[in-house]
Amino acid sequence: MLLKSLRLLNFRQYEGAQRVEFSVDGDKNVTVILGDNTFGKTTLLQAFNWCFYGKVNLLNPEMLLNYDVADRMGNGETADVEVEIELVHNNRLYSLLRKQTYSKIGGNVRGDAPTKKMSFFRPDGQSEPINPGKVDEVIKSILPEDLSSYFFFDTERVASVSTRKDLSSSVKDLVGLSVLYNAMKHLGDKSHKRSVIGKLYDSMDQDGDERAAQALRIMQDATDRCEAIKNQLVECDGELEQLNAQKAQLDEKLRNNEDTKALQAKKMKLEADVSRDEAAVEKTKSLLRHDFSDNSLRYFIGPLVNKVELLLKDAELDDKGIKDLTRPALEEILERGVCICGLKFSEHADAVEHIKTEMRYCPPESIGNAVKNFRGDIVNLAGDVSRILDSMNDRKANIYTTSQRIDQAHDDIDSLSSKIKELSKIKELPDLGRYEAARNDVKKQIRKKVNQRDALMREDGALKAKAEKARKTYELFSVASNKNKKIIRYIRYAEAISQWLDETYSEKESEIRETLQERVNAIFEKMYHGKRRVVIDANYQVNLVTDLNGTSKITGESEGLNRVKNFAFIAGLVSIAKDKVVTKLGKQEYDLSSEPYPLVMDAPFSNTDETHIANISKELPMASEQVIMFVMNKDWRYAKPVLEGRVGASYVLSKISEQHSKLVEA
Repeated sequence: MLLKSLRLLNFRQYEGAQRVEFSVDGDKNVTVILGDNTFGKTTLLQAFNWCFYGKVNLLNPEMLLNYDVADRMGNGETADVEVEIELVHNNRLYSLLRKQTYSKIGGNVRGDAPTKKMSFFRPDGQSEPINPGKVDEVIKSILPEDLSSYFFFDTERVASVSTRKDLSSSVKDLVGLSVLYNAMKHLGDKSHKRSVIGKLYDSMDQDGDERAAQALRIMQDATDRCEAIKNQLVECDGELEQLNAQKAQLDEKLRNNEDTKALQAKKMKLEADVSRDEAAVEKTKSLLRHDFSDNSLRYFIGPLVNKVELLLKDAELDDKGIKDLTRPALEEILERGVCICGLKFSEHADAVEHIKTEMRYCPPESIGNAVKNFRGDIVNLAGDVSRILDSMNDRKANIYTTSQRIDQAHDDIDSLSSKIKELSKIKELPDLGRYEAARNDVKKQIRKKVNQRDALMREDGALKAKAEKARKTYELFSVASNKNKKIIRYIRYAEAISQWLDETYSEKESEIRETLQERVNAIFEKMYHGKRRVVIDANYQVNLVTDLNGTSKITGESEGLNRVKNFAFIAGLVSIAKDKVVTKLGKQEYDLSSEPYPLVMDAPFSNTDETHIANISKELPMASEQVIMFVMNKDWRYAKPVLEGRVGASYVLSKISEQHSKLVEA
């Protein structure tokens, strides 16, 4: 989306009709509107919000009519407020007009309900109106309201953009991942009856079979609980991230004290070793559970296998028969009258006698042949049992050894903690002891949260196994009719597509977040000259970190630095929105890309020093297709030397009175 023009009629300070033409030049893509405080810069930004969404963030939002116009109205007279925007989206020119009529009755001026209309221009230049009932839908397809706050910025929004809680869903909408997400929600699963897969399961003919119905209920309940666990795990991971950040800050404070530096370093190394060993133990336990789960039958029949092997070792066996050849197979060949080699028995009677002779060596007449085959299987099975036991014993020994090492490390850590506390008393540094106590408390919370997360993951695994078992039961008892067979085939197709969507969504989301972090850091390095860098977590929360002694630490931020960080984040978002996001299914490619978007900013450089103003001014026009900024004169003098070559249109706000401002082309 690119903005072509903005027309105002009696909108707040802007008396009469006033118009701004925005630059859409690829090289000179910046439009500057200069004006000091109270000149109407914020009103211009709110004009966009009102025209698009019918909302304004102004004092007395019910009264948008210019006060001078309202004062001159006589009883019974009316006056209109209008905001019209021309924009280009998907290579089509649109016009959007919102209008509100005010009437003066009994000395009071009141506005009626605003109206809106929208049209687009055909290639021949003719205007074609859009159905009024479809206008909101078209606006949403161009710029959804929940995304607009990432492109229409005031001073407050710039200061808080990277700390919002809704960043994850908004970024996904911005880069096109919502296409996959909506498809996933549409397909759904068996627990959501209104989804495609849910409706397919619900449409199956169960013929009153209670066991099928019960299996379906179990399956749906387990899936619902898995969904709840998924949300709990997201919350748990977020809380763990916060706790680890608190622990990192306390580590930093303790490390800064020279008297405890060596002890703290040793303690941190032990803790790192413990974390590594605990992860190794969990991995080995998982492998042990996997070995036992996959080979439990071989494990339990091990003693029996040894006995059978001894029993059959010296058995005298008649091994004239052919392995795995069965009597029913030979009987079927005789019944057909033709051998598998094509020979007809009617022409070769001796062949029939040979086959009958061979039958005597097939079970049950020749039990020896069957026993011979079974003995071979037993030998192989005995080897498998031995290998499984050796593997499980090795894993148990590894778990025991590592657990002993972890216990010893915990004892050493507790001893070091006591020494650090004692040292703080000797040196009369009560804060140090307080930091150590706080850190230990945070560690306990982290362990508790990790245990909670592990319990949730175990429950999730058990529920998924339960749901899968119920699904098989359900299909077993409901597959009787041809209709059900067809529905199950549809379900398999839908579930395969859903799985592909889920895998692609996860892959692309991870790629985009990594790309966004790289892009934001590249821009941040050009705006800010220092040793800090940007880290974006799984929820798209943005932090600044500094690398100290090989570890990354979250650092505090001044208001100015926070603003630079947020500008880098905004520029990175707008930049990545221009990228082509493509995914594949087989040889077919699917384009998830969104339109490029403009940046419209009110007083963007407030609370920013002159060096950062220049750096920000240099980067924003390169990141965005179009930049529209309402700037104070005091800030423009620092931005002008950098931006002047990129400015394609400029205006000055002239303040006629407190209730009347005028836009003048510079």
